Amino acid sequence: MPDVISGVVTSARLAENPPCFHVDWVAWDSGFRSAGLRPGDRIIASNGVRVIRPEDGTALQRYTQTFLGQLSEDLGFAAAGLGIGASHGLTIRRRAPAKGWQTIECQGSLQAPPNYRLANGRPALAAEGPDTMEYDGFSGNWGGWYETIRARLEAVLARGWQGSFVSQYEAKSLRDDHDARIAALVSRYPGPFAAAMQADYAAALGYAGGAIVDLPPDALEFRRRGEALAGEIRAAATAAWAACQDRVKDSLIPAFPTGHPIRDGMAALAGKHVILPVMGNSDYVADTGRTWFTAGNDSDGWYFIDAEAAPAQAVLVAQQRYRRRVNPDIRASWQFLAKILPEPRLGMVNDQAHYGCQVEPIAALVGDGAMCVDLAANEFAGEAALHTGTVSLLPPDAPPSAVMAALVSAVKEDDIDNWRALFADWWVERLADGRPVIHPHAIRIDDNMFEDSRRSLLGRVLDARSIWEDDPVMVTDGSLFEGALRIEEVTVELDHIGSFDGVTRSFNDVTVRRWWQLQRVNGGPWRVADVQPI
Repeated sequence: MPDVISGVVTSARLAENPPCFHVDWVAWDSGFRSAGLRPGDRIIASNGVRVIRPEDGTALQRYTQTFLGQLSEDLGFAAAGLGIGASHGLTIRRRAPAKGWQTIECQGSLQAPPNYRLANGRPALAAEGPDTMEYDGFSGNWGGWYETIRARLEAVLARGWQGSFVSQYEAKSLRDDHDARIAALVSRYPGPFAAAMQADYAAALGYAGGAIVDLPPDALEFRRRGEALAGEIRAAATAAWAACQDRVKDSLIPAFPTGHPIRDGMAALAGKHVILPVMGNSDYVADTGRTWFTAGNDSDGWYFIDAEAAPAQAVLVAQQRYRRRVNPDIRASWQFLAKILPEPRLGMVNDQAHYGCQVEPIAALVGDGAMCVDLAANEFAGEAALHTGTVSLLPPDAPPSAVMAALVSAVKEDDIDNWRALFADWWVERLADGRPVIHPHAIRIDDNMFEDSRRSLLGRVLDARSIWEDDPVMVTDGSLFEGALRIEEVTVELDHIGSFDGVTRSFNDVTVRRWWQLQRVNGGPWRVADVQPI
């Protein structure tokens, strides 16, 4: 057993700039806890000596293993002549509230390995208890429970909302698994250990659950405008659908029954118009290397629409524009007003061959009446009146957080032009050895990301805002050759806000993108380098 410990657990991050040891945990009785050290801090110097990354592999291994918070930290303390009670200074980096980092000096003390025992000599988690092997009516003993909850608290307090962290699930899971045990600890074994555990638990629970946010009264005005717009487009669709039918009323016939297109011939049907029943995704089938809309049955007859021909494609493309401009969650349903063509078709539906009438759409009612496409106009009803915005970029010196705010605003305002303009028109490829290769005008902006962002902000996400901006780092300094570009990169943390049980709070899960990279060239304007939905 080591002779002296810090009561701190760290992990090496020597490839970062600056190299550091990340603080994963600070024990309740550590002399560094009372000095203010927290999980998530980054140690950049120990007793005034900066953290480095030794080039030699053996030296790197020894350096890492003997640093404060590592398994063999006692060997490092012994080499430095530090014993029990010795003062030990740390220089740490801690995230500043909104931007960058703050540097803090922390003076802690080393200690002997704890050996808590009760009056009866049994091992305990603290002088006042509990007994590590006692169950106290719970399913596991106190020693096992402490290791479990310590790992959970470390994951939340030290690593935070990284990767696939689902905030609401983590908060509920913590409450379900540990509320009763924490209450029992505080009630039955009051003292410094119980108080520290209660404070750590409350901090992790509050952080995992997300901060409560008071949205201003007009924060959701963009949603109300969107709902009103969708209502106006629906009303225009109803009127346009009626007008399309009226235009062909003299040749409009009932869709069913069709008769058999081979035995009865097509002479009586060709050139007539029909309104087909509503179709869904199950009626959108593949046959002979093409896709077809299909409607009908064996009793009444069949209709086939070539989904890859220009008329049907015009409907689907208009539907894409509607999803981007009005409502991304329009239902996948189509009702076609179509002209019967003179040639019949033999088509496959559900692995069965059917003779039917081939038709060409002249109009379509989409999404249970949400929009109407008159193919004579090649747009959906009401589309011409939509806001078409002009690109109005931020000032060239706008900080990254302002660029992200503008990106969110462009999505709220259905301003795809400004949204596109906020992305970098270059792309940095990183080779296996870490060298950057710059591809001008090669960033892959996918307009579907705009649609996904709209879906997010009109769905679970009430708002999104930048809460922290890292210090810029140099991707390439422009010194490789004459005319080489100097590219800087910065990370921005975007906070997403939702409503949970009537409370508006920040949250994180796999449906939102919390971390964003922005870059700038030769000191120019910051632009978004991540092509991802909000």
